[in-house]
Parts: sequence; structure tokens; C-alpha cells
Amino acid sequence: MYFHNYSDIEQFKTPLRITPKSIRIDYAYKGTVNFEGDKRNLYLAPFVLKVDKRSLDSENYHFVDGSFEGITILIKEGELDSELSQLVGNFQGWTDFNHSENYFFLKSSFIENLFNDLKSKSIKDSLLFLKLKVAELILYLKSSQALKDSIRPEKLSATDNIIIRNIAEYLNNNLNKQVSLHFLSIKFNVSQTKLKTLFKEKYGKTFHDYCTAQKMDYAAKLLVKSDMKIFQIANEVGYISSSKFSSAFKTKYFLAPRDFRKKLRLNS
Repeated sequence: MYFHNYSDIEQFKTPLRITPKSIRIDYAYKGTVNFEGDKRNLYLAPFVLKVDKRSLDSENYHFVDGSFEGITILIKEGELDSELSQLVGNFQGWTDFNHSENYFFLKSSFIENLFNDLKSKSIKDSLLFLKLKVAELILYLKSSQALKDSIRPEKLSATDNIIIRNIAEYLNNNLNKQVSLHFLSIKFNVSQTKLKTLFKEKYGKTFHDYCTAQKMDYAAKLLVKSDMKIFQIANEVGYISSSKFSSAFKTKYFLAPRDFRKKLRLNS
């Protein structure tokens, strides 16, 4: 299992080489990877799982967003250790996944929750828990539910990725403003309908949910790292009303801003 966290990177030319009869599983937390698969231009986007049986990955990876965070899991068919074998039973390898192509993509709440668990320090530091999570993943990939959760490869073109990256950068630099789809449509010369589609396909969220999440994440940092008053932080993320800000913050973090600050500072 490999944990990736790259920043300020565009090209990656030293891939993990996989021996024959191996399965490579990739999950993206942040950033989009453009690569070639079976002579097709493909994208691995955030919250998407790619399962691949090719013996050698493409030697060219392009990190569309300039950064990437994710996990790679390599499984050698027929060589699971005894503990994993007991957990998953008779595992034949790729044929158990019921896919005819050399790779497939999946997206579901189950996958997102499982890989969020893998990211937690308590699990990363425990080999037993890591094996349990890998076993859980293999059993899921063998199930009929995995077939239902399969999706077509990422459909965003390189041009669309550049557009959405520029828009995301603009939004992140203007968190103190309430930016509308209409405004972005004019500024970036993209229809509102396409913008909605781009945000959903790129981030798995609506435009409104994406903006709110970015604002609340920044607010959480200010609550912990600064002594700014709540109404000042509300203004920093584009809220005139402190009560509306507190409501939005509590929806994401399950704590009012004041309680969140108190709890995090006590634990630090």
C-alpha cells in the first residue's frame, strides 16, 4: 500500500511497475490525474476508485491540478497472506471482479468512507486494521453492488479541467465574497449549465456545496490558528450574518464555531 501526497507537480514519469497477474487499485482524495490506458486518454478524479490489471502502467502521468493526494494498493493474484486469505475466502483474482476490460472505475459512498478510514492515523499505523480494510475492499469488489457502482472513465477534457481549476482558484482567493454562478459564467465565458456539470463531475458536489465546504474549511483554520472574533471570521468567508455563518459551520462540523474552537484548542 502506497500513500501519495504531491504538491507543485505536473509530470510523474517513474510509475509503480506491476508484475504480471497483479491488480493495482488507485483512489484519489485530491487532484486529478490524466494518464493513458489502452490507447485512451483517461482521468482519475477525486473520490473515484480505479482498478487496473495491466502489468505496466503508463509512463506518463499528468497532474491536472498541479498536486495529488491518494492511495495505491497492489495485490498479487494467488499470493495473499494467510490472514487476508482467511478474511476474503477463495479469491481467484481479477476474474472475481466480473469485468472484461483491463480496468474499471467506481464511485460510491462505501468507497469514500472506506478510504477516509484508511487515511486516519489510527488505521495507517496498524497493520491489522489495514488488512481488514483491504479485505473489506476485496469483498466489495467481488460483490454485485460493485458492478452497480461502476462508472464510465472520467469524462472531463483537459480544457474542462483547466477551466474548473481556474474557477476553483478564483473561488479560493475570494472566500470573503458571495460569488454566483451567473458571475462566473460571464467571467470565464462558460454557460451556467456547463458549470454545474463541471463541478458535479470534478468534485462530486454542487457548486453551492463546493463553495460552502471551502469557506467552512477556511473558517475552521481561522478558528484554531487565530484569535479573530466569530463575526470577523464570518466576514472573512463572505457572511454578513454571524448566525447564518454559525448555522452553516455547524452543519459541516456538528459544532458551533465557538465550541469548535474551544474543543480543538483543548486537544492541541
